Amino acid sequence: MSIALELNKKDIPGFLSDHTRTRTFMLVLSCISLFVGLTGSLPSEISAISLKIPKDSTVPGWFLFGVTGYFFIKYFIVVGFATLLHLWPGIVRKQLSKITGGHAGLPLNLHYAMEYAEDEAREDAMIEEYEGPEAAELLSLEKRTKERSHYLEQKPKHYWHWVVYTVEGIAPTVFSAVCLYILCEYLLSVVST
Repeated sequence: MSIALELNKKDIPGFLSDHTRTRTFMLVLSCISLFVGLTGSLPSEISAISLKIPKDSTVPGWFLFGVTGYFFIKYFIVVGFATLLHLWPGIVRKQLSKITGGHAGLPLNLHYAMEYAEDEAREDAMIEEYEGPEAAELLSLEKRTKERSHYLEQKPKHYWHWVVYTVEGIAPTVFSAVCLYILCEYLLSVVST
């Protein structure tokens, strides 16, 4: 499962493929940056274009740093917007719940108002069917069962989303940032000597 699966493909065309491609490039370049930063082995020749690089030059390292940094920033922005798009409905729902309408102070959120009306109609029907304390006890039991089942249905989804965001968003970003730091530290030590 990918972070982008939460989005509608028609909303952002090519987002899923761009997200995966960017993450792949960023991770490959980060691994190369980590290798160069830890071993200190910069290429001395690029045979594809017949280019010989002086031994004391750090230009390939800085070029690698720049390209890796570009993909790091691009991926960071993509993951940030994917996270925002995933969290946005909850943010909107929370903000709308603060709004009250008219003089009565009724909630503006119609979904909850409809559920409330359905619950009231069900309670009235149950009260008509059962008289006395049995009706109140059945209503209380039904409400607690409904609340608990909703909670139990939503909790695994909530944890799964955070696992996916950690594995696909946070972990690659942190890994890439560490690799860039190691490469930059190596390049600065070479330049200062």
